[in-house]
Amino acid sequence: MVLHIFAVELRYAERLLGLQVTEYSAMPTDLDGLFATAERAAQSLRQAIADGDESYWSGTIEFSMRSSGTSKASRRKIFVHALLHGVRHWAQLAVELRKAGHATDWGHHLLFSNAVK
Repeated sequence: MVLHIFAVELRYAERLLGLQVTEYSAMPTDLDGLFATAERAAQSLRQAIADGDESYWSGTIEFSMRSSGTSKASRRKIFVHALLHGVRHWAQLAVELRKAGHATDWGHHLLFSNAVK
């Protein structure tokens, strides 16, 4: 699931930048590689923000998806999808961890975290 989350972020970031989309088979599966993929995706999304103007964001991209074939969407919509896609899956992982008996008595809300000032 973590691979899926980070792979989707990277692949959509690559689409936004007009880069060759990394194949799933080329994605690392080790912990360090997964988080390096996440960082690469975040950097690419930041680059898209820095490089794009209004006409860029309203433009559309046609692309192939692994599960549902060819699709078309605005760059703006693709960017928002890249940002929000993982939220659902992280929530699914949290539910599974709770169901498996892992402790949930720690502050895992952003408001209570020191991660962002």
